Amino acid sequence: MRFTIILLFMSFIAHAQQYDLVVTSNMDSIACNINTVTEDTVYFEMKANYEWVKQSTPKQQIIEFSYKTIDSDLFRFRKGSTIIKRGPSGIRNKKEIITNFDNPRNSLVASFLGFGYARTIPFRNKLSLNVGLGLSYFYERPLTEATLLFGGPKYYFETGVNILSTKSEAEVLPVAGFRYQNPNGFLIKISATYISFTNENRKYAFVLPILSLGYSF
Repeated sequence: MRFTIILLFMSFIAHAQQYDLVVTSNMDSIACNINTVTEDTVYFEMKANYEWVKQSTPKQQIIEFSYKTIDSDLFRFRKGSTIIKRGPSGIRNKKEIITNFDNPRNSLVASFLGFGYARTIPFRNKLSLNVGLGLSYFYERPLTEATLLFGGPKYYFETGVNILSTKSEAEVLPVAGFRYQNPNGFLIKISATYISFTNENRKYAFVLPILSLGYSF
């Protein structure tokens, strides 16, 4: 239950960077949260001098406004504000990055636990689902992986579960760690998983560190 709450909380954070857009007559493009739109005024919140402040601008001074248009990860802002910087041509200047949607989505990964294939499914630029299937060296049975990736496009926090399964039983191993994924292919993961088992009526439990290497394509 606690693990599920953490995942939901981190998903909320990942989705919290989608802003509305207000473009004023002096050509300021502002990433903001629009609160109310009346017949003659737009009320919104924006960051100014590193603080979120409430603003109201007459519609006659606004060229356009729209909802959930700006992903903060894709734009540069003026220092301490959410006013979007513009390039020499006047076009809003995107950050020079590769987004998660452009990254390779297939990967082959191996560690001392096993090896397998995984597929990444991006939900938005900072949140993706990673699912995989492989074979465990020690258990000689299928190893299924399902994790969420937070961040990118190169560095991620990863958390989820590995599932060791047979026809009669399944063992769920929670896992969390960090991943580096180069757009050119190289992939490395440093993670840890919680393992518990019973031997001769005695129960053992410990956290096992894992180093994984792979190639994405």
